[in-house]
Amino acid sequence: MALGSCKESGKAKIGCLGSIIVTIIILIFIGKIADFFEKRSEEKKRIEQQKITAQLEEKRRNIEKKIRITTLEKKVKGIPVAKATDNLRIYNQLLRLDSENPKYKKKVAFYQAKVDEQKRKAQEAKLARQRRIARDVIARESNLTSQQRALITQLENQGLIQMKCGKVYIDRSLWNSMTYQTKDDFCATLAIACAERRHVDVYWVDVYDLHSGKKLAKWSRNWDFKVY
Repeated sequence: MALGSCKESGKAKIGCLGSIIVTIIILIFIGKIADFFEKRSEEKKRIEQQKITAQLEEKRRNIEKKIRITTLEKKVKGIPVAKATDNLRIYNQLLRLDSENPKYKKKVAFYQAKVDEQKRKAQEAKLARQRRIARDVIARESNLTSQQRALITQLENQGLIQMKCGKVYIDRSLWNSMTYQTKDDFCATLAIACAERRHVDVYWVDVYDLHSGKKLAKWSRNWDFKVY
């Protein structure tokens, strides 16, 4: 209906105005629907773009990971087995890149055991050096104190030890009551006492069970301290 035709009568004018209002409302509604679908379409495009971007990023990471794995595997092949720490470091990196790889798990366990063993041996060597230093000190200061001599005499009188030219027989209960370090120190004292009684400057002693005669330990500057 044309806008000019609404000039006829009052009722016609009202009807015409109503039609115009309805038309405007419909146009607004249609516009909102169009906006809704346009926004929905844009949202779908955005989500799709995000998926594509994520897929591309995943592919990029996978390619980088494969390149990194290839590089590390090539590097680790040139490392001797004896260099356990270096091997363990690289296989740990490979396992982080591929956590379910059974080969990498096995290699990590293998080299971890080797590293632990090397640390243990290094610690033992350190303790051995410390004991050798202590024995050198004992050799330089090879005189027993009066208290040490009195203790040895007391133990002999009580029948807990017997000293025979570099061999000392000791009561097993007394021996078992000592810690490892106490045994080491006690044997060092016995070695000096034996050297004094033989009037020599060579310090060593073999320790035996007083009753069974079983060898319990040995001590000297050259042998180190060993418990059997």
